[in-house]
Amino acid sequence: MTLTFTPPGSSERQLELINADYDATTGQLYTFGKGRGLGDCGRATRWQFDGTRFVLAEYAEESTCDAWHSSDDWPTLWVSQSASAVQQR
Repeated sequence: MTLTFTPPGSSERQLELINADYDATTGQLYTFGKGRGLGDCGRATRWQFDGTRFVLAEYAEESTCDAWHSSDDWPTLWVSQSASAVQQR
């Protein structure tokens, strides 16, 4: 899949789907890739299927493997609004 932006410290916008999980009810695809076994670094994404393609909805990444915090605390670098939220404005 192709990211909407280039992540910090990377020259690639291509994302390998690691530990992908698809929820057919909501049309959301989740990925989660740990940088090492502790799970203190890596990246997580959430994609929304819009009927034609998957659109990046959320991207979180922690590039520093320092045993400081878990994946629940990784900084969110990208969030997009759903089409219904934009139309309600």
